[in-house]
Amino acid sequence: MTTQPTEKITRGAIAYLKLLVPRLGESSPEARIEFASTVFEYGLYKAVINHDYYERGISGRDFDTCFEMGDGDVVVHAIMRKAMYDSPAIRAGIESMGKDVWPAWQKVFHQQEERRAFGAPSDSNTTAPSQIDAFSQSGMENG
Repeated sequence: MTTQPTEKITRGAIAYLKLLVPRLGESSPEARIEFASTVFEYGLYKAVINHDYYERGISGRDFDTCFEMGDGDVVVHAIMRKAMYDSPAIRAGIESMGKDVWPAWQKVFHQQEERRAFGAPSDSNTTAPSQIDAFSQSGMENG
């Protein structure tokens, strides 16, 4: 039986998320931004919040942590920047949370933009599709 390319990519994304889980509690938001962005980009939101990957070390609790560390607005801002300028897949993932989420997150994005205009610290805008591709090509996808 051959693995379909999308299945390999999904397994690579799951392996990448699993590596990010221990870093979600760090003071810096980068891992949380990357975790949530990856969930959205690869269409994993419903599966993650339904704990479909719990046996693989990823749960809805991990997703919630991305927004509950006191810097949720910074996390939302970075994800929205990616969704608005770089990734229609992330936008689709955000919209999969419900019709009211995109407008609410746009409001947060614009508030954060205003804060940045007045000298507040900027957030991170890291992406790692090449890392996800690497996981989907390696043996780590089965972890």
